[in-house]
Amino acid sequence: HKESIQQIRDILEELRQEDACLQIRDLQVSGHDLMALGYRGREIGEKLQWLLELVLDEKLENQKEKLLEELRRNR
Repeated sequence: HKESIQQIRDILEELRQEDACLQIRDLQVSGHDLMALGYRGREIGEKLQWLLELVLDEKLENQKEKLLEELRRNR
């Protein structure tokens, strides 16, 4: 049991050191960035969630320009 807890702590520390993107607020873009591209209302939250899933699946890097480029391509 103690070993499992330590393994979890080690994983969390590694994620912190990597500055891992685990939730929408960790993305390098915000709702304001999406609004500047013309997104409105619920569409903003949906697109942010979509970007987060791409980043979590390691299909897209959490870099602002790459995220914005992906949004432009999938408009």
